Amino acid sequence: LGGDLIGGFRTLARQRRLAIDEIEATVDATLDNPLTHLGVVGEEGHPGLERVAIRVHVATLEPEDAVREVWDEAMRRSPLMRTLGGAVRIEVAMTVTV
Repeated sequence: LGGDLIGGFRTLARQRRLAIDEIEATVDATLDNPLTHLGVVGEEGHPGLERVAIRVHVATLEPEDAVREVWDEAMRRSPLMRTLGGAVRIEVAMTVTV
């Protein structure tokens, strides 16, 4: 998911001639009940994802609103965001620094 979003973001930024010095995404996920994955008898729930948290850091001299606009479009176009977004809670936080 992180690679899909970053790749889409870089492509859109290039198309809009935004110079991005650095981008990094950290993706963290929480399972509904990891014990069900391990086969622990008597556990409730399922082994699927409950939540995905994505933290993105972008370093650029470009205006922050332009960077966020491109990021929002990258998320809208992402096949994985579209697929996972309907099945699991996704939290996204972005910081833009100079």
